[in-house]
Amino acid sequence: LNSRYYNPLWGRFINCDGIINDDEIVGCNLYTYCNNNAITLVDPTGESGVLSLLGIAKVLAPIVVYGALGYAGAKVAAPVIYDAVSRVGAAAKTLIGSINISKPKEKVQSKAIAIPNTNSQNFETPKFKPCTEAKLFNGDVLRGDRLTIDEAYYHVLVGNDVMCDNRYYAYEVAKKFKYHLLKPEIDKIQIPGNKYYYHYHPDRNSHRHIWYY
Repeated sequence: LNSRYYNPLWGRFINCDGIINDDEIVGCNLYTYCNNNAITLVDPTGESGVLSLLGIAKVLAPIVVYGALGYAGAKVAAPVIYDAVSRVGAAAKTLIGSINISKPKEKVQSKAIAIPNTNSQNFETPKFKPCTEAKLFNGDVLRGDRLTIDEAYYHVLVGNDVMCDNRYYAYEVAKKFKYHLLKPEIDKIQIPGNKYYYHYHPDRNSHRHIWYY
């Protein structure tokens, strides 16, 4: 089997033999092995089949018996020995055919890791919360629970303030109001020690804040 490739799943060679045996019909099939008789024949060179040990035993058994027992004894014993050898060969063939050659596991390509696209982020999903509750206290903004864009909008709508992670998210909240300011602003008069953040107002007359960092 050194000259050809064999697929055990198909039970066939996947490339043909380089030598044609015109003496036998089976020999013209370039995809066979040892004339389809792998029990009594072997093909160590990959070119032609020769008798295996089992095949040699079938041939020599009558000769040996004849030499030891003479013609009369050989005439009786040879068929028995030949039948025994044949049974051994048949059993070996059955055993080989019963071997379960498991199909090799196919390599499964690992799935590519999906990289989230921030440009197509769905702000309405409950898991995405870029804002927080906010309240002025002692010159700074105290932050509370995380909020989605919609939650931040309703929080401001009922008279509260919010803090957003950046200007983009702050504007997403502000634009939900019909008369929101188009540009953010920051307090012109600042008290030393206090912290001031840019912010939007839902409308010009409102004191509610949509701050952002």
